[in-house]
Amino acid sequence: MAQSPIRNNLDIGQKGSSAPHVFFGEDIFLRTLEISLRINTQTLQLTFPLPGDLMWKTTSLNNRLIIVFAAIVATFAAVVGITAHLVAARTDDSLIINLAGRQRMLTQKYTKEMLASMRSGSDLATGAQVRTGAIHDPTVTRALFEDTLGAFLSGGRTYTDLVAKEPVDIMAVHEESARTLLKEVELKWNALVAVCEEGSVKFQNEGSLDAAERRKILEASVNCLKQMHGAVGELNRISDIKQARILHVMAGGLIWVLVLSLAALLFIRKRIFHPLEECVAVVEDIAAGNLQRRAPNIRDDEIGRLNAAVSTMSGNLVDMIKRLGESTTMLRSGAERFADFHQQTEQLQEMTAAVTASSEALITHNHTVAEEVTLIDTDAEKITASLVQIDNELKDLGLSTHSVTGTAATLSRAVEEISKTLGDISSNTERTQIQAADIKSETEQAAVLVAQLGQAAHEIGDVVNLIRGVAGQTNLLALNATIEAAAAGDAGKGFAVVAGEVKELAKKTESATGDIQKQVAAIQDKTRTAIVGIDRIVHLVDKLSADFSEVNDAIANQSHHVTEIAEGLNSNSNNLTSAMENIDQVGSEVASISGNLRTLTQRTHDLHRVMDESRTLAEAITEKIHVGETHVGLLSENATKAAGVGEELTQFSNQYREKLMAYSVDTDASP
Repeated sequence: MAQSPIRNNLDIGQKGSSAPHVFFGEDIFLRTLEISLRINTQTLQLTFPLPGDLMWKTTSLNNRLIIVFAAIVATFAAVVGITAHLVAARTDDSLIINLAGRQRMLTQKYTKEMLASMRSGSDLATGAQVRTGAIHDPTVTRALFEDTLGAFLSGGRTYTDLVAKEPVDIMAVHEESARTLLKEVELKWNALVAVCEEGSVKFQNEGSLDAAERRKILEASVNCLKQMHGAVGELNRISDIKQARILHVMAGGLIWVLVLSLAALLFIRKRIFHPLEECVAVVEDIAAGNLQRRAPNIRDDEIGRLNAAVSTMSGNLVDMIKRLGESTTMLRSGAERFADFHQQTEQLQEMTAAVTASSEALITHNHTVAEEVTLIDTDAEKITASLVQIDNELKDLGLSTHSVTGTAATLSRAVEEISKTLGDISSNTERTQIQAADIKSETEQAAVLVAQLGQAAHEIGDVVNLIRGVAGQTNLLALNATIEAAAAGDAGKGFAVVAGEVKELAKKTESATGDIQKQVAAIQDKTRTAIVGIDRIVHLVDKLSADFSEVNDAIANQSHHVTEIAEGLNSNSNNLTSAMENIDQVGSEVASISGNLRTLTQRTHDLHRVMDESRTLAEAITEKIHVGETHVGLLSENATKAAGVGEELTQFSNQYREKLMAYSVDTDASP
């Protein structure tokens, strides 16, 4: 088709074929639909993951929700974008249809203008007229028709009206059926233009135009109108198809949004709400006491971690309750140990009282023995004085006998006095021997008491060691109780206070038992020393008793000789020589007895000294025992407090056990 010579004058230039394809929106729709299908398929697959879908299994729940909602948003955005694009394309199609309808009017206008130019004035007056206000230049009409038709086929710019100021961009028609019809319109238009130009030339040459020529122009115009009418109908049909596609896209998009929303709902219900309901059921069972329940842990997302945390919490609760059960058993054991500890401290008090009584009895025996030893010492001194007197009288008797200046009667009286003195000495000696035997008996009893004191001190040491062990175990129990109280949180605050008191009592008890152990060791040492001293006393008393026996025998023998002397003096003075010899023998034996008595006196002094040492030891032992009684009293006071704490521990143990009985966990605690 030749270009109109007035195209440039009308400022309607062809822009080329840069306008987008009419069905470009359809391509976008198909591509977006394909992507949406892939996304939704992937989403459905993610919603119901396959066993081998490792990437989905390792994806967090947050990412899955983001994927699902991103797919929904992407689908909705794609539907909105495609719909907007198709609506815009529909607007362009409406403009093309309007312009195509205007082409029919331009065809008629161009035909009328050409026929009008080939008529006379009378013909113009009586002929058809164009619309008022229109441009009556067939050249302008032809240029506008051809520019619009060119824009239809190749895209470009054209005016929407004969009086329009600015041109508009027109998209090229890309549907082959419409392009074919438009090309036929172009041919029909070219034929109409050729017929009109041919008639115009003939009119100018001949001055008139016959009916055949006019009919030929009208036929060409009708053919062009028919072809243009067909093109407009095709464009309307294509526009209706696009409108239907817009509706389909919108309906499909809404359907996909609904499908994705349903998939998201199913995903949330299956992957979030159902696992959460299971987890809540497990937690409620745990709260109700069934600690054997475990949440399923087959996922790697947040729900899986939550289930794992609940299972771990349940396991920790089981372990904690078992430890609490063991702690209650330990508490009951500790309470029993506190009771035993209190009983042992009472036994220790009884033993200490017995030891104190034994020590006081030992001191009493020591005083008694000391008095007896003093009496023996006094009697020994008396015997010694009597023996000195006897010795002097014997010497006087001997002198009297040698000088023979005295009479037999005087000698007889002297012998009788000697015999009486010897009798008194024998009585004193026998009494002293009896006292020595009593001293030996008292000393042996004191030895038994000291041995009992040592045995009691040894038993006290054993009890103290046992109490010390109980205190150590109590301290360990208090430490474990403190740990369990800290693990129990607010529920173990009272338990922690009791545990602190138990720990403090254990420390005081351990300190008191240490002091008692030191005192017991000192008592045992003093007791061993006392036993050695008492053994020495017994040995000295044995020797003293033997010496008294010898003295008594010698006195008895001398008394016999003195009696014989007296009888000899009374019967016959001729026996004076024999009596003299007996007197000398008696004097010698008296001297021997006097020596024995001096030895006996020395031994009584030694015995007295040993008794003083024994009394000092007994007093030291008594002092240690009194100090031990003080510590035992403190220990007994601690034991009483410990017994009270033990009762509180028993109450706590019973309370915790009642609470633990509500849980289905074997605490390994005896009922």
